[in-house]
Amino acid sequence: MVRRVFNIFYCLSLARIFGIRFPLLVGWSITNRCNSECLYCTSWRDKKDELNTQQLFSIIDELAEMGTQSISYTGGEPLIREDIGRIVRYTKSKGIKTGISSNGLLVGGKIDDIKGIDSLVLSFDGEEEIHDMQRCSGSYRKVLEAIRLAKKNDIFTRLHTVLTKNNIDSVDYILDFAKREKLIVSFTVVEFDPFSEKEEILKLLPQKEKFRAVISRLISERKDGNKYLGNSPVGLEYLLSWPYCKRMLCSAGRIYCRIESNGDVFPCANLVNETVPQNCVKDGFRNAFKKLSLNNCDACWCDTRIEINYIYSFNLEAIYNAKSIFR
Repeated sequence: MVRRVFNIFYCLSLARIFGIRFPLLVGWSITNRCNSECLYCTSWRDKKDELNTQQLFSIIDELAEMGTQSISYTGGEPLIREDIGRIVRYTKSKGIKTGISSNGLLVGGKIDDIKGIDSLVLSFDGEEEIHDMQRCSGSYRKVLEAIRLAKKNDIFTRLHTVLTKNNIDSVDYILDFAKREKLIVSFTVVEFDPFSEKEEILKLLPQKEKFRAVISRLISERKDGNKYLGNSPVGLEYLLSWPYCKRMLCSAGRIYCRIESNGDVFPCANLVNETVPQNCVKDGFRNAFKKLSLNNCDACWCDTRIEINYIYSFNLEAIYNAKSIFR
């Protein structure tokens, strides 16, 4: 553990001071297929090809050689892949921390495949009626089942909430739920991304004043010592100015990148379909990563990437908070 932390901060220092790029943290959408049609995501409409198991393994080998410390598998719904167990085991065999972001619907049938993961992130949008409305009927109860099974199998689990106009008044419920279940929950705001339709997102945006009141409330929760709140204080303060967030020092393409299901590599998920991709099957991951454009977007809104950016900036609050959200 001590050696891993030293390696991370050594690479961070080289990246910040000398501009040397390391894919320390990788977000990898291994499929765009999904068994849910969430109101704020349309990735399931994007019919991209998927890499086969051996292609995935080859890229994982390159990532391990380049010093990748953590891979977060996402989608779509990553548990849809029949080879998810093999992917998890192979990633772990390379000494890479392995996480999965899931809607929870398939955890019951795939629990044996994911027992070895370091973290499971489950989407959680509030009370049953609201959660099912934003995702799909019956999904709330499936999340509860997933939480129970994860605890039974000693899988570190945390929750992720996308704040919309539908659940902006449900923050107390979500915080109470997290405390009762002893799970960390992180909040982000619904926003335009490459997988969303603009008209659909506009219908989901919370009122600015109400959103800022909620974020201010969360900041107070952190100051009062709520240990189940995953956002760092500085990360919440950044979100407080949404949608006019300032430009921040960006880690995308420097210590973080995004791999799509077909092997396309982007600096981050916000830039999928916004920039010309490099492909790590065609060119090899090392070459693709080195060719990534560093001309990133003006601001950020995703809670996880905000935290990574502040860690990249050597912000002490974000670094201290990292141990609770990155496993």
